[in-house]
Amino acid sequence: MNCETPIPPSKLRIWQQNTHKSKYVQQYILNTAEPEDWDVIAIQEPYLDKFNNARGSRYWRILYPSNHLLDDTSHTCSILMINSNIATDAYTQLAIPSTDITAVLFNGEFGHLSIFNIYNDCTHNDTLTALNKYLESSLLIARPTPNDYMIWLGDFNRHHPLWEMEDNCHLNSSEEAIQPLLDLLQDFDMDLVLPPGIPIYKMAAHNWTRPDNVWRSHHDINPIISYNTEPRIRPLNADHLPITTIIELPIARASSPPSRDFRIVDYEKFNTALKTRLDHDSPAKLINSKAKFIKKVDELTSIIQNTITTLIPLKKPSPFSKRWWTKDLTDLKKVKNCLSNEAHKFHDIVDHPAIEEHKQVSRQFIKAIDEAASSHWIDWLENISPQQMYTANKYVTNKPSDFSNTRVPTLKTTTNGTPSEASTNEEKVKALTDSFFPPPPPISSIPQPFKYPNPILGIRLFS
Repeated sequence: MNCETPIPPSKLRIWQQNTHKSKYVQQYILNTAEPEDWDVIAIQEPYLDKFNNARGSRYWRILYPSNHLLDDTSHTCSILMINSNIATDAYTQLAIPSTDITAVLFNGEFGHLSIFNIYNDCTHNDTLTALNKYLESSLLIARPTPNDYMIWLGDFNRHHPLWEMEDNCHLNSSEEAIQPLLDLLQDFDMDLVLPPGIPIYKMAAHNWTRPDNVWRSHHDINPIISYNTEPRIRPLNADHLPITTIIELPIARASSPPSRDFRIVDYEKFNTALKTRLDHDSPAKLINSKAKFIKKVDELTSIIQNTITTLIPLKKPSPFSKRWWTKDLTDLKKVKNCLSNEAHKFHDIVDHPAIEEHKQVSRQFIKAIDEAASSHWIDWLENISPQQMYTANKYVTNKPSDFSNTRVPTLKTTTNGTPSEASTNEEKVKALTDSFFPPPPPISSIPQPFKYPNPILGIRLFS
C-alpha cells in the first residue's frame, strides 16, 4: 500500500462567496467545496445559528471577526474558513474592531500577505471607516514591508463606472457613498483585480450588477496567477456568483502521518499473538528495583509496538473524504456543474431551457446529498456497537459549536512585565507552559530538616 504524503500545492486558492445568511447555501459550499481544491473560503453575510455560530467542518478552521460575540456589536457579516492542512503558525488573525471585516496575515519565506474579507453595508460606510482607522494605525502589521501584499475582497455594495457595466450607469452610487471607498483605494495604492464589466450579482429584476470586488496592493510583480467568476460551482439559490482568486504563495502545510487501521483488526488473533510473544520474550517475574522496572516497561512497549506493526495494516485514506459520499454523487455533481456553466451563458434569456434544466438537476443533487448523509447516519445509529455508545452520547451532549477544526488563538501574555502576544506555535507552547507550570518558589515551603516516612515494603504483583 502506497502511503506517501502528497506534494502540497504551492498556490493559495480562494473562493469568495456571499451566502445572504442562507444556511442552505452555506451547507452546499461545505458539501461541495473539496478541501483539496481550496485553501481559503471567504464568506460575506454568513449563516449564523441562534448561538451565533457559523457552519463548518473538521476540514476547515473558521475565523470570526475580532468583535464577534462582544457586547453591543452588530450581526457578524464576514468569516474566513482556512483549510485545516495549512500549518496554524503560517497565519495570524488581524484584530480589526469590526464585525464586518475578517483579516488574516500569512507569513513564510515569501514574506507576508494579508487578506481582508470585507462586507460593506448598503446604507452606511462604517466598515470602510473601521478599515481606514486600522490601516492608519497598524499598516506595518498588515503589511510589514513595502514588498508585502494586501488583498481586499468582499461585497462592497458600491457601484462606479470603474468596474460597473455600462448599462448600469443608473445604479452608480452617490458621491457621498462612493468617495470613502475611492479615497481608501488611493491612499493605500490598491489596484482593481477583476476587470471591469464582469457581472456578479443577479438582482430581483433579473439584471446583473457588480457589488463584489477584489483589490490588491500595487506592485510591479503581481502575485495573483488567475482570477474570475465561477458559475460552474455557484450554489443553488445563491444570487452572487463565486469569485475565485489563485495566488502564488508557497506556505507551510500540516500533514498527517499514516496510521494503523484498528477497525479491521481480528482481536482474537492479535491477543493470541501478543500473549505468545509476551510469554516468550518477557515472562512475568518479580520486579524489585527501579532499573528492572524501567527495563520491563521498555520490553513491554517494544513487544506491543512490534505486534501492532506486524498484524495491523496501515491506512491512508484521503484526509478530506466524506464517509457518506458516493460515486453517484460525484457523477451528479459533474452534470450539475456543466449545466451551471451552460445556464450562465444564457443568463440574459430568462426562459432559456438550460436555466430550467440546471434548476431541476441542482434540486436533484441537493436532495441526493441530503438522502446520502441522512442514510449514512441512520445506518450508523441502528448498527451502533456498545463501544460507540459513548461516541453517540458525546455527539448529543456536546455544547453547540460550529463543528470546525479548532485552533489556539493568539495569546496575550507578558514578557519581563511587558505586554506581548504569542502568535506562533512555539510562542504559544511557551506561554501555556509558563502559565500552567510556573517555576518553583525561591524558598521551599517544606520545613527543613524534614524526615520522610519509611517506604512501604512488600509490594506484590498486580493482579
